[in-house]
Amino acid sequence: MKKLPRLHADAKLPILVYYHGGGFCLGSAFNPTFHAYFNNFAALANMLVVSVEYRLAPEHPVPAAYADSWDALAWAVSHVAGAGDEPWLADHADFSRLYLGGESAGANIAHHVAMRAGAEGLPHGAKIHGLVMIHPYFLGTNKVGSDDLDAAAQESLGSLWRVMCPATTGEDDPLINPFVDGAPVKKGGGQERAGPWDYIGRTDGRREAAQASPVQHHGARGACTFAGTAEPRLGSRNHVDVGGVHSKHWGQVMRLDTS
Repeated sequence: MKKLPRLHADAKLPILVYYHGGGFCLGSAFNPTFHAYFNNFAALANMLVVSVEYRLAPEHPVPAAYADSWDALAWAVSHVAGAGDEPWLADHADFSRLYLGGESAGANIAHHVAMRAGAEGLPHGAKIHGLVMIHPYFLGTNKVGSDDLDAAAQESLGSLWRVMCPATTGEDDPLINPFVDGAPVKKGGGQERAGPWDYIGRTDGRREAAQASPVQHHGARGACTFAGTAEPRLGSRNHVDVGGVHSKHWGQVMRLDTS
């Protein structure tokens, strides 16, 4: 197998903060499938990946996942200008090229995190440059062209949502339907948006809102897996702190071999 070139010690790379899927109740950033995929992805795309571990329902109902995911992003951008408690990110992350991504429930989470960033801004002046949403978990009674689910599948997803988020008002809850009044961004003829980022790649979502919108397992809050580039090798298990309750725990770090 051809060896990847080593990364120069002072190289700066774009960073992707990614939220895994699993219906808000399954999956993990430490799942071997996700971990192996992003290890390869980071090497091929020549970028850094922060794969976020967030609390799962039903033990921790939605919106706990949103809070954890926001804290993880805030922790990542705390490394702007070489600051932060993880030297690997401080030394190699280029926060002028910051992206969010996710699939299924993770795409829903990425959407909400991006909307909050657009409304409130990010610490240290960081900006989201783009968003990737894959099969986003959105529902709604107001049918759109991409709603190709049969009635049984629609009911199954709706029932799952009501268990994951017991306080929900249903399928037209702004947390699950970005078209309704009260959603963090409402798409329509005016094409409103709450941020300067670009829309990247195919979403193949269940709702057209996913394509128009600018816009994640059981684990401790905020734990992250880091996938490096340029011949990554497994490093030590480092302490990660993203702030808030239950925020101190161990994260697996894939370090860059810059020797």
